[in-house]
Parts: sequence; C-alpha cells; structure tokens
Amino acid sequence: MTVAVSPQLAGPWTLEAKAGAGGAAVVHRARHTKTAEKGALKVYRLDAPEDVRRAELGLLALLDRRWGPRLLDAGSTPDGRHYI
Repeated sequence: MTVAVSPQLAGPWTLEAKAGAGGAAVVHRARHTKTAEKGALKVYRLDAPEDVRRAELGLLALLDRRWGPRLLDAGSTPDGRHYI
C-alpha cells in the first residue's frame, strides 16, 4: 500500500525521496529545513496500530547512538499521521 505524503511535513522536515515501505509505514529520506541535517522519516499509515508505533519509538530511544540509528524527532503530519 502506498502512503501519499506532501513534500513538507508538520515538523521541520522536507521529504526528498521514498526509501522503502512496509506494512505499517513508508520511510523517506528527509532533510531538516533549518539545519540541513539529513535523516530518514518513517511516516505511519493512519490505520497503523498504536502499539507498533509506540514500540518502535521506545526501541529507538534505547539504542546506542554510536552504532545505530538515533531518534531525531517525532510528531504528526497535518492529516494526523505520526512520524519518527
């Protein structure tokens, strides 16, 4: 299933390209509009289970930032989809 996302999210991230998709979300390469920092945003479908999103957010918060991904931001789009 494809999830359409506007070029600008509710937060300070601009989407640059789709990097992948799974059952609950689509991942996009993104760039912070103020700092130009590059990152990846995982944008969840509106019907994605809340427990899946919360579990992934919790795991990212626990990871060792030296060797794995780090959580840069979390929020929601104007249409109510959550992203991390």
